[in-house]
Amino acid sequence: MRRKLWLLFFVLVLLIPLTVGCRQAANEIREEQQQTEEQQQEDHTQAIREEWSKSAHAVATNAQEENSPAKRDECMRCHNGQAYVKQVTSADELNVDEPVGQDCDTCHSGHGKEVWASGLVTLPAGEVRDGGGALCMDCHNARKTPDPENRPAPHSSAEADIVIGTNGYHVEGVTYSSSPHTAVKDTCFGCHMADLGGGYPSHTFKADVKPCQSCHQGISDINMKAKADYDGDGSIEGFQEEVDGLLKLLHDTIEAELDGGTFSTGHGQIVFTDKDGNEMSEVSPDLYHAAWNYYLVMNDGSRGIHNPVYVVQLLQQSVLMLGGDLKDAKQL
Repeated sequence: MRRKLWLLFFVLVLLIPLTVGCRQAANEIREEQQQTEEQQQEDHTQAIREEWSKSAHAVATNAQEENSPAKRDECMRCHNGQAYVKQVTSADELNVDEPVGQDCDTCHSGHGKEVWASGLVTLPAGEVRDGGGALCMDCHNARKTPDPENRPAPHSSAEADIVIGTNGYHVEGVTYSSSPHTAVKDTCFGCHMADLGGGYPSHTFKADVKPCQSCHQGISDINMKAKADYDGDGSIEGFQEEVDGLLKLLHDTIEAELDGGTFSTGHGQIVFTDKDGNEMSEVSPDLYHAAWNYYLVMNDGSRGIHNPVYVVQLLQQSVLMLGGDLKDAKQL
């Protein structure tokens, strides 16, 4: 019996250094993994900062100018990163002498963090839930709704309205549709902040064709060939060229209605002038609404890519509303 006990004791003594060695090895592996993860996180952070620094968001718009949007009470909420975080709407509450663009804090703290987490945003046409992309939509929208009496113009960068297919003027009796792009997970994030292979979300904020390929297999260009001739010029072009053609057609149709006059935007309004260059005090609601749709699509900037079906319908129906001719265009 004693011999067995001594043998067991001897075996246990031999196992002690082995156990200690295993623990040390496990600890070393964990430490190496942690160091690798920390280094990877540091590399990702550096890459994100470099991408962001080259984007338009890195610099406050015309920051050095006295009348910069980043310094104006009515504009600073979206044009000044500090103001957005705190939801400040008065220059008296911030140091606006050196305004910042949309930096890390803008989206990852304060109001930005709240919108990102909730996915809720209130747009001119009402409240919507669009995941992480709600953070982008909070500022990238038309700000206003069409109003023929006061003639407001859509604000620049009106992407949200087009993406979700709202806030355009809808001709009575016409059913307007939207493309599947409205269902992309996290909307804006899905295409403009996708992981392009680096292990982190892109911060150039530029749309890349790679996310598109998950649905549009084999494409190499965001400007895919259109399914039909939508502008009636007799040829099927890239979709963006089809939208360019429709924009020109609507522009010319509006000016034909003005009989030598022109239309433009200024101080947040759509301005119509007659053939003598005089501002017109009265225009028909249809004329104003057609101009609203024209600028809404123009100010979106994607040339229809954000919501192809909706954009084609807005432009085509605006042309028809004014009595214009779509010729042999495929109507949606």
